Formats: sequence, structure tokens, C-alpha cells
Amino acid sequence: IFDGWGSYPTELQFCSVFQGIFFMARKMYCLFQQHSTPERIVSDNQVFGEFGWTWMGCLGTTTALLMPDTRTERSREWVCRPGTWALVQQRLAALPSSIKHV
Repeated sequence: IFDGWGSYPTELQFCSVFQGIFFMARKMYCLFQQHSTPERIVSDNQVFGEFGWTWMGCLGTTTALLMPDTRTERSREWVCRPGTWALVQQRLAALPSSIKHV
């Protein structure tokens, strides 16, 4: 989005200008990096999260890749929202027993 995103005071982070920047950044991220739209990204790319788009998938039978969205959900209180962290923990616990590296 831009450097420092999420570390600004709540009033500034949620003002109309910041929210406009966020809306466009999120839309362009979907288009150019995920080849999707904000409305379809969950079904198109199996992302999950409370507000952001975290992804996890297996690379073969022994390795999994976790890509948490630490930009969208960042605030002064957390890097990843508690609800998203709980979902990450659930997905990690559900990985096949053959996974040795994450």
C-alpha cells in the first residue's frame, strides 16, 4: 500500500483519503498480482483471513508455504488480526502429516 501502512493513528488510518488509497491499492493488487477482483479473490485463489488475504498451500508432499497478509491487517496493536491468526493455526494443524517444512 505504502510504507508505514497500519502504523498511523486510527483516525488517520480510517480517514476517507487513506481509505481511498487502500481501496485502489487492494483493487490493483487483485488485478496485477492475483489476476482476480476483490469480489472473487477468495474463491479464485483460496485466500483466507479476517480482513486480509492470507494464503497457504502445499509445495509437494513435504513442504507448505504460508503467506500471511501482514500489510492489510496491520495496526498499532497487531501485525495480523487475532481472528486471522486463529485461522492460520487451524490450517497449520490440518496440514498432512507428511509436511515437514512450512
